[in-house]
Amino acid sequence: MSENTLMAVVEKARARDRAAFIQLCEMKARYVLYYCRRNTNNPQDAEDAAQEVFIRMQKGITKLSAPEAFNTWLNKLLINTCSSVRRKNMKENGNISLDDYSGEFASDALESLPQEYIEDASLREAVVELIDDLPEKYRNCILLYYYQHMNYAQAAEVLGVTPDVFKYNLTLARKHLKLEMDTRMGEWQRPGVQMVAVSPALSAILSQSASAVVLPAAMQQCLTAAGVYTAFAAGGVAAGTITTFFTGPVLQGLISAAVATGVALTVLFTTASPPLPANVPV
Repeated sequence: MSENTLMAVVEKARARDRAAFIQLCEMKARYVLYYCRRNTNNPQDAEDAAQEVFIRMQKGITKLSAPEAFNTWLNKLLINTCSSVRRKNMKENGNISLDDYSGEFASDALESLPQEYIEDASLREAVVELIDDLPEKYRNCILLYYYQHMNYAQAAEVLGVTPDVFKYNLTLARKHLKLEMDTRMGEWQRPGVQMVAVSPALSAILSQSASAVVLPAAMQQCLTAAGVYTAFAAGGVAAGTITTFFTGPVLQGLISAAVATGVALTVLFTTASPPLPANVPV
């Protein structure tokens, strides 16, 4: 989808157009879930973080200053939400995470990767695991630049630094990545091996990894749990509301209690739901 089309969808979502908001979330679902998986400790944390991002999107999309600000805003949501999850887990588990490697090293920045690291699934995931193990600020640089395809200025705005600082940190990220490859991947720079420049190589590796890791069913489950499909519904379930589904006698009991007490019910109907009496406050 082109940038102009994306901006048109964002503009409609800002105006509380539910169909446009759903379309926008579906467009970004794989990216959000994949980013969360790369920046949290386990799949459940990733799902929780992704759902929180979509909940915050629904709450904040109408306040977005302009459609052009959407990508920066979304990536800030991602970084802040994932950072909160990681800090919470480190505090609960008593783990300590270093923001940076100590000292400098002589390794040059990663400039290219073997073609086989793009084509072979196990080698792709080995590179992704190395990226996962980088300090957070370097991992964010790689994901924003090579996966989200932001330029220096756009990524710098997301991270709250200058473009020069971002460019410097991206170079350090590639240095750390090359050092880890030299340490953990053996002789990966063998003579005669076809090499691919780092930018298209990492972009292809991350894109193919996302397609393999984040399946459509997982995306739909995440969006449903976050309340995306009921966004902006008059009298509907607000994003972030805990929803329990009842059918049969249990629902009939709740209906009777609502009639007796005057407490309003918000009901999601299914084919198994009994009809509501006319005097139920809803």
